Amino acid sequence: MGFSRRVAGAGAVIAAVVVGLPMAVALGADDRPAILKGRVTDEAHAPLADARILVAVPAIDMRFADTDMTGRLARAAGTFRLVETRADSKGEYRLTIPGLSGRTSISIDAKKPGFRRLSGTLMAGGDDRHLDVRPGETTEAAPLLLKPAGLHVKGVVVDEQGKPIPALEINASVMIGKGVGGVEVTTTRADGTFEIFNYPPKADYPGKLGKGRITFTHPDYIENSVDDIYALDPAARESVRVVLPAGRRLSGTVLDNDGKPVAGALVEASRKGGADRKATLTDAAGKFALRGLVGGISAVTARSLKLHQARSLPIALNGDRPDLEIQLRPMVLPANLKPQAVLGMRLADVTPEIQAAYGLFNDRGAIILDPGEDPGRLAIGDLEEGNVFWMVGQTRVGSVREFVNQLLSEVNGPNVAGGKIRVVYSFRTVDFVGSSTQYMKLTPEDLKELKALAERLDPEPR
Repeated sequence: MGFSRRVAGAGAVIAAVVVGLPMAVALGADDRPAILKGRVTDEAHAPLADARILVAVPAIDMRFADTDMTGRLARAAGTFRLVETRADSKGEYRLTIPGLSGRTSISIDAKKPGFRRLSGTLMAGGDDRHLDVRPGETTEAAPLLLKPAGLHVKGVVVDEQGKPIPALEINASVMIGKGVGGVEVTTTRADGTFEIFNYPPKADYPGKLGKGRITFTHPDYIENSVDDIYALDPAARESVRVVLPAGRRLSGTVLDNDGKPVAGALVEASRKGGADRKATLTDAAGKFALRGLVGGISAVTARSLKLHQARSLPIALNGDRPDLEIQLRPMVLPANLKPQAVLGMRLADVTPEIQAAYGLFNDRGAIILDPGEDPGRLAIGDLEEGNVFWMVGQTRVGSVREFVNQLLSEVNGPNVAGGKIRVVYSFRTVDFVGSSTQYMKLTPEDLKELKALAERLDPEPR
């Protein structure tokens, strides 16, 4: 699973998830801890001393375990906690996991400079190691085998006064031909330092691997980046120093069409093409505050999908502004809108009117108007109104009919991995505007439903 984010026109790949959340201990939790032990090696099965071992309880996608996003994956996976240790001189580790109420599925990652993370890159994944542990029992994991990386990146992020910036999002990506591939996501530590393990050597993609870009983003600062990590010499890659400027501030109030404050409205400010985007949600009184804005002309948009109201205004940021008032207007949807029930969701074709109403960067696709009562059963992320399915397998889809037909075409096709079909959908949250790549497994009942729907939607007589 990977998230690609459109930011500053760079198409940087990004993803994140809450870490360090206290996991609620169920009533009747066993006082006896679970014990996990194992060994970390390289491809030649030589021990990797001092490798960092991370375990998430309960299991999550470990590619995102070091990130600091609040919401998407945490809601999908439930709250979790991280437990970690380091391998000894023999590459062996032993980890105590307290507070379990019964059999629990956990996930494992391993890291060491000079090697790729066990969980792998965003674009390719890796060893998605999940296993069950039980209170009072010792579980031995199969050996964790780490593959060599192309480069290791280490550095620090500070503000204009040289003060370290903690919990800052770091998104590493690489150009592959004309596309962008996600390498890794992480956050800065309390002292502003960070590490990136997954950059591949250029030999992995002969003639296709271009620049390696790293972006550094924080709600309170202007984004900065390293344009090409491959262009730095090895010593410079181990001592990267990034400075983030404070930028402008904008605050105000969002009102509905009747002039009442709107709570929970998404407020975004960005420059041309969506560059330098900052976003937040209004509080109970409709108030909002944005920091780290680039000076000059920006577009400010407020949207409430609960009310189906939105408004976009141009604004000149020549300094801080504390008093912007945004009064929403009803979103204008096509009069002949015909949603289709698909896998428990209500989908519709993206049209110019829908694209404008929802502020989509997709001009084609199948938009979710209602994710349904149980979208989690599809296990493809936190589906919400306004998400747009735009790719199935390796094929672009521009409508509900194309989405349904391509799902059916992929069922027995060469792109199916483990019985799961690759789907890509766009999304918009406070944290991100981008795309999520997921893998959907269809049941026999799902296939029956899709076949019946395909026949109804097919414009050609059978």
